[in-house]
Amino acid sequence: MKEISHLEPEQILNIIKQLPVFSTFDLTEQTGFSGHHARLFSYHTGEFLIQEGGNDHSLFILLVGAASVVKEGASIPLAMLKPGDLFGEMGFLLQQNRTTNVIVHPPAQTTDEPADLFLPECPSLLAQADPQATAMAILFDRAILQQQERGTRIRLKNQIIQCLMARVDAMHEQLARLTDHAPLLPIDAALDGALHQEDDLSPEQLETTQDRIVEQLVTFVEELNRQWVLAPSSSHG
Repeated sequence: MKEISHLEPEQILNIIKQLPVFSTFDLTEQTGFSGHHARLFSYHTGEFLIQEGGNDHSLFILLVGAASVVKEGASIPLAMLKPGDLFGEMGFLLQQNRTTNVIVHPPAQTTDEPADLFLPECPSLLAQADPQATAMAILFDRAILQQQERGTRIRLKNQIIQCLMARVDAMHEQLARLTDHAPLLPIDAALDGALHQEDDLSPEQLETTQDRIVEQLVTFVEELNRQWVLAPSSSHG
């Protein structure tokens, strides 16, 4: 891992403006996200972006390359990541230790889809900064949450929750295919309904609801991880 520290603030802002998770924010908000709590790093094949048991709390977005989410003891990855994918949500939102590894793939195993095209400048930036590296990610320190006004923070959490729920749905579907059964998602219907009727909640109530949903999602992910490890290896073929 090597920090890419030579970029100008405008270059970091330009990257952030192209990332789907920040597309609904205005220029002032995007500029705030590009402050000193946003940093870029390069990685080599086989290197860990996140290590299981680690206590860092950054939010990651992959910019170049591919990576896999791997649980210790499981024989296949839980998820495959491509440029634009967000990960590290649970540590970022709840300050909990990392529950999985995220490892850089060799270039030969990257997707054939032109996923880098929405960030055309990033491969050349990576080549200039670290010619032997095969992946690059942007990291957001958890302190960025405290920097934002409540309304902006709520919208950012909403974006992250949507990414986390999509990841959970994909894991759940894959586990069901592998084992012919999978646990039910225990999201409280009242909480989920409240999140979709945010106009009826005060900002404080809405943020509390977000936090409770994240806690339920994390509990479900931990159960999925446990069943993933216990699944018969023959099912993984």
